[in-house]
Amino acid sequence: MTNAETQMTNDERRMTGGKSMSAKELNDLGVAAAQARQLREAAEFFRQATVADAGFALAHENLATSLSEQAAALFGSFAALDIPEGGKIDLADAKLKYASLFGHMLWMGLGAAAVFLLLSPLIKRWMHGVK
Repeated sequence: MTNAETQMTNDERRMTGGKSMSAKELNDLGVAAAQARQLREAAEFFRQATVADAGFALAHENLATSLSEQAAALFGSFAALDIPEGGKIDLADAKLKYASLFGHMLWMGLGAAAVFLLLSPLIKRWMHGVK
């Protein structure tokens, strides 16, 4: 029996209190035991994280938020239509603007995909065998 199976068996024993149970109850208990094991593993991971790790993660979160807001402003400027006071929207101009917007978004997406495709061997090497 592997360590994980032993742990699950011990969790099931602790949760049942030694009572006999139906197959459905045992299955539900197995799911609960697996969830308890996942929670223990997550708690161990966060126990090992340092304050510097948390700061690093929060800095990246703020950077990603900032970059996404800048991208939204850029896309908004592409989609902006100049409508004169009391005037109507020129549909031909709007079509050109939106075609330009979606064209830019297409090329930005394809460019990002190409960059990450080219970087994938380097990123894989940086992972040091992590799957």
